[in-house]
Amino acid sequence: MACMESTTAAADVLCAAARLSSELHAVWYAVYVSIPQPDERCDAAIASAALSDNIALAEHLGAVVVRITADDQTDGLLAFAHREGVTHVVFGDDPSPAPPRVRTIAARLKDEVHGATLVAVPLTRPAGPARFPLSEGSGV
Repeated sequence: MACMESTTAAADVLCAAARLSSELHAVWYAVYVSIPQPDERCDAAIASAALSDNIALAEHLGAVVVRITADDQTDGLLAFAHREGVTHVVFGDDPSPAPPRVRTIAARLKDEVHGATLVAVPLTRPAGPARFPLSEGSGV
């Protein structure tokens, strides 16, 4: 399961999850949790474009894309992981100081997805909008 966000940095997570899935010969999910009260610091148009790009990339890489609506992002991810018997969780690890909410998501995943392997992907892409090359020779 890849934890997908509406930022361009999610591409790193999606690519890592696709590689892992290929190595394990397993089906993988790209999961996006939509919350009723979106982050007011985020530009909705940019987030929407980035999410569309991420969905296209995930599908191109072979993911089953799942969109969940939940009051809390982590609760949504945990419920899905438990329901589907997820064995590996791939999420982005931003090296810059993160808001407490982000660290809480990683900590809760670690504490509450029992028996699963957690894969933290260092994020290197800028958080702004970008279009992903989806040609066959793109190398992703």
